[in-house]
Amino acid sequence: MNIYLIKIRRFLKRVTRSIAFYPIIVSFGYFIASLVVLAVEQYPVIQDLKNTLPFLVIQNDETARTILSTFIGGLFTLTVFSFTMVMVVLNQASSNFSPRLLPGLISDIKHQIILGIYIGTLLFCMIVLISVRSRPDTENIIGFSVMISAILGIFCLANFVYFIHNISQEIQIQNIIQEIYNRTDKLVDDEKKRNKDSSIQQTPDTSEWTTIYSKSSGYYRGWSENLFDETTRQIKTTLQILPYQDQYIIQGDPVLKSQHPLSQEEKDNVLDGIRISERKKDGTGYLNGLIKLMEIAVKAMSPGINDPGTAINAIDAICLLLRKKLTYTDIYEVQFGDDGLRVVITTIPTQELMRIIFEPIRKYSKQDASVMYKMTQSLLGVYRIPDFHPSHKKVLINEFLMIGQDIKKHNENENDVEPIVKLLHNVS
Repeated sequence: MNIYLIKIRRFLKRVTRSIAFYPIIVSFGYFIASLVVLAVEQYPVIQDLKNTLPFLVIQNDETARTILSTFIGGLFTLTVFSFTMVMVVLNQASSNFSPRLLPGLISDIKHQIILGIYIGTLLFCMIVLISVRSRPDTENIIGFSVMISAILGIFCLANFVYFIHNISQEIQIQNIIQEIYNRTDKLVDDEKKRNKDSSIQQTPDTSEWTTIYSKSSGYYRGWSENLFDETTRQIKTTLQILPYQDQYIIQGDPVLKSQHPLSQEEKDNVLDGIRISERKKDGTGYLNGLIKLMEIAVKAMSPGINDPGTAINAIDAICLLLRKKLTYTDIYEVQFGDDGLRVVITTIPTQELMRIIFEPIRKYSKQDASVMYKMTQSLLGVYRIPDFHPSHKKVLINEFLMIGQDIKKHNENENDVEPIVKLLHNVS
């Protein structure tokens, strides 16, 4: 049963994350609206409106056709222009910042809804145009529907102005960094809360535990307790999940350890709770946000761009996130009832986190004293926070040592090196 739930969940996630999801829904709403408007065209209320506001109601079928045809052609042009501009902007973002930013920009719900409004208005106008028929009497001319089409066309123009403003704001690098920071900060807060509520604060000795191996290859996206049936929840053992979120695992790699031996059926049931994705896409954890910020900093320091200011902004955001991340341990526990299953969750080890995030920045920035100074200063700020967890101390000290080695080796000017060395002398 669990395997079907997993497949349904994956299918729904693919559907809702598709760029066509919201446009289809909005367009369908416009389609229904067009049928409703045409159906109420001959209602007495609508006839009274036509008599009250005759200057807004088209009373000639040829004029109605001309207006609707003009709207349809204009909306086609507007739609093509808008999303041609999006492609240009996305290409610029990929070249100047990071290709990893593209999925987030493409899947922006606001842009999808605007696309749905364009397509829906086109559909509305086309259905009304099809319904326009030549008649000797002008009483049945669908002038009300044409008036609604005109209002929707004006609404599309307003959305176009909003779209231009929105896309010009979103492509600014400071706004991109802030958006990534806000999203990642919430994920770090969620993990901090789970860690605070956990009764376990250090990794248990699992050398004698039973190892359970992965049945597939892919990116570990977390685990879902909702996929555990009641029988699985009542297993009296402790499970440790070995990979951290967004880590790539290969079929046959160890993914779980159990304190007590499990039957093959129980192993299959607990493996059902492990979510593995075969595709390389945006992860669901905070590591994904940190990697995006790292790539922005690295791209900014590439010879073709050479933008230390952007790199410094990205480093500031990374270190603000680390100020929260390094206040708790790399492990927490979830328990089902007093005597039920206990699951120990492993987050990314601090040493691995520093290797993934700061090693590339150091490599590309080692000859820029201003960026190295800022990185050292920001990491010192992380190291000195009052609630800094002591389990991370050794890793940060090692990072300071590597910064000192790089700055001395790749910078010949002692005046550039001296301020950084003075900062490093404050590490104890």
